[in-house]
Amino acid sequence: MGSAVDVLVAVTKNEQDYNSTGKVEYAVAVGAVSVPISLMAIMIHYQLVCSKVKPGETTEICVALALCVWWIVAVSLLTADKAIGSTLQGSCGDGAELLGNNLYLSLWIGLYSAVKICLKWKAQRAMGAMGDVIKSR
Repeated sequence: MGSAVDVLVAVTKNEQDYNSTGKVEYAVAVGAVSVPISLMAIMIHYQLVCSKVKPGETTEICVALALCVWWIVAVSLLTADKAIGSTLQGSCGDGAELLGNNLYLSLWIGLYSAVKICLKWKAQRAMGAMGDVIKSR
């Protein structure tokens, strides 16, 4: 969800308003890359696409960690001072007025989601191991 908002907000922003060359394109790229990866990971997890990957395997944690790093970099670059997603309310520390936007919030939601997936991986791995034990009996 955060990825989709990130893409939509970044497309509507104008680079000259923020003096942040390349940040608009990067904001679009963050969302555009995260959406398909996240959707594919969800479909694989629920075995809608690939039934060979079991929930809780190493593949899932690798994708989750990659998304986590991706979002950490995005949050640090795009919410920096005077960046495109630096404010939610529209004002900056030096008195300059920036347009408030949902990019700030969506970036943090995307990072939170990636971290949450990483933290839930171990529980999912344990549930998968318990399922194997139950099936073997």
